[in-house]
Amino acid sequence: MDIQPLAASGRVNLRHLHCFVAIAQSGSLLRAAEKLAISQPAISKRLGELEEIVGTVLFTRGRQGARLTREGQRLLPYATQMLAILREGLQAVAVPDNPQRAEVRFGVLPTLAAILVPRAFAAMRQAWGDVELDVVTASNSELLAGVRSGQLAFAVNRAADPELSEGLRFEYLFADPLVVVTRPGHPVARGGLGAMAAAGPFPVLLPPTGTLIRQSADRLLDEAGPGKPAMLLQTLSMSMSRAMTLEYDAIWLVPRSAVASDIASNSLAIVPVSVPGGEESVGMTTRRGAVPTAASRALMESLREAATARKF
Repeated sequence: MDIQPLAASGRVNLRHLHCFVAIAQSGSLLRAAEKLAISQPAISKRLGELEEIVGTVLFTRGRQGARLTREGQRLLPYATQMLAILREGLQAVAVPDNPQRAEVRFGVLPTLAAILVPRAFAAMRQAWGDVELDVVTASNSELLAGVRSGQLAFAVNRAADPELSEGLRFEYLFADPLVVVTRPGHPVARGGLGAMAAAGPFPVLLPPTGTLIRQSADRLLDEAGPGKPAMLLQTLSMSMSRAMTLEYDAIWLVPRSAVASDIASNSLAIVPVSVPGGEESVGMTTRRGAVPTAASRALMESLREAATARKF
């Protein structure tokens, strides 16, 4: 059943939207009620009112909690955007722009932070008298959720599937290939990735399951022969992965941008394997309809320049 059109929208109020989003985020009416500091009967009543207004069921309820229906999934990005836009508007009224102060909270993938943020921050310091950047590093899906909810002004991330990007806008910056790296002189250069990963003498470092880059990594391993490695460590930590690779002979599957300086200095060596379609599109994601602050616009331009100036 389709959600009822605009005729019903005038009857929806902020309490309905807060209730709906809280249940969707917590997956439980009880936890949502605790989050909003109201009783469970009160939140059940608000949800019932909203479902009656839109003319469809938004959640299926059972022992596992509350799960969004197809119609609920369609409504969620718009509800979160409406609340985020209202929050931004209230903040704009309460805190007028300071032309000398740049304060931005944005997100970036851990693999991209070191190559883009320092250069962009340096540019911001030259243009603004007072700079405070709150940099959130997280997975692609978490960054998209943060932008959609308004908790992040924008995110530097990898292009996601269309169904995950509803209500968002992606601006392409560059293509980032996946590479396999080891310490120089590692036995994998002689024995081959397939044999080394399958036999299990060396740990293989991969991004966590469910991330976009993990899909490319799994495809590369399938093409190389071993499939799932015998010794596997899943992480987004760049510092730990670098230490494991240099000190414990790990085999690291990582975006080239993240280890470009290590490759240039010969600290890490690329294992000559490749998979067609292994490149990922890197860009900036913003929420459609959002009006960025002057500081956000300046930071995004600085990140564009940092992406153009990258050396890898």
